[in-house]
Amino acid sequence: MRVALAALAVCLVLPVLVAPGDAVAAGDSAATAVGSPGAYQAVSRVRALDTRKTGAIPAKATAKVPVTGLGQVPATGVVAVSVNLTVLTPSGTGSVTAFADGTSWSGATMTFQAGQTDQNFETVPVTATGLIDIRNNTANSLNLIVDILGYYYPWGSPGRYQPMTPTRVLDTRTGQPVAAGQTRTFQVAGQGGIPPQGDFAHQVAVVANVTVLTPSRSGSLTVGETDLRVNTATMTFAAGQTEQGQLVNLLDDHGGLSVRNNSAAAVQLIADVVGYYVEVNVTDPGTYQHFNVGGHDRVYDSRATGQGPVAPGGTVTLPIQDLTFPDGGDSGICAPLLNVTMLSPSTGGSLSIWPDSVAWDGAATVTFVAQQTRQRMLMMKVGRNSGDVQVRNNSSAPITLIVDVDGWRTCV
Repeated sequence: MRVALAALAVCLVLPVLVAPGDAVAAGDSAATAVGSPGAYQAVSRVRALDTRKTGAIPAKATAKVPVTGLGQVPATGVVAVSVNLTVLTPSGTGSVTAFADGTSWSGATMTFQAGQTDQNFETVPVTATGLIDIRNNTANSLNLIVDILGYYYPWGSPGRYQPMTPTRVLDTRTGQPVAAGQTRTFQVAGQGGIPPQGDFAHQVAVVANVTVLTPSRSGSLTVGETDLRVNTATMTFAAGQTEQGQLVNLLDDHGGLSVRNNSAAAVQLIADVVGYYVEVNVTDPGTYQHFNVGGHDRVYDSRATGQGPVAPGGTVTLPIQDLTFPDGGDSGICAPLLNVTMLSPSTGGSLSIWPDSVAWDGAATVTFVAQQTRQRMLMMKVGRNSGDVQVRNNSSAPITLIVDVDGWRTCV
């Protein structure tokens, strides 16, 4: 029987702006753990910031955004939050940086193009202040929306997520770019404060921001620890546009992560790890589990017989509850990691994605640009045995939609 989820809450909290300062578009930082390890808990989306109501973030300024005590998020003890960041029709090309309050990080965590509304999924550490910091790295004021999708709470045992200040594990600008059709494996475990592989942490999953730097050709990347030839793309990019995405992946038996360049030209890549899981075990509540064989489970494909494009204003159901998970589905699965792809849409627009049995709140979840294939990772609450996920096409033209489940988080 489906259990009704709580109604979506929309809370408005004024951000605190700090004095503007010079921002660095990319850089390195010494990685340190931030807070205790935490078990994941998905929540009904709650809005932490909407600068259309509070005022735009000035050029090169940092907004301190309260994220605790909102909706279903506890007022204290939260060690990280998973958020959806939306940049609204920026006047210039640039980036924002999201990081733990009271720490510093010089690298961008989301890039965007002038005039294009864009979104990205991020997991950001939270310190005892209950705030996250978001820096506008551009020379223009910026309108931004921050929606909380879940949080991490301390439980103390292995298998939980450990947020950390970002550490750079790959930067091909210091070596060779990844050639067309090439797969590059780079070491992650044992680097920059991430635990090494061993008997205790034999499977370490990491959360990483992956950046493709101004590629000369459009294309895609496949990121994973398995045979990448059998996987779908996990990140797409357009010629000349720097693209970023936050990905969650298991490492291979040696602590490495592989990236395949599916495009017809070499690409320069950066990967920054922002947190990790140790001793991942699906029977341990609050952990992350990734599909290994084949890399994903497809739950929707407009190209399949009997489905077809999603009509303007149309809604389709993703049958999450019908998936066969490796453990039989008895692990308290509440938040699948969705890989959402829009194939060459004829017009710009957005998708709204929300749990079944909950009323749509009108908010966009993923935006896209005409003629540009767009992919986004998203952690979506469904609740244990509570139902499926709804996707609405908010654009004025039909769209070809593909949705894969790449993994899932169990919850407390």
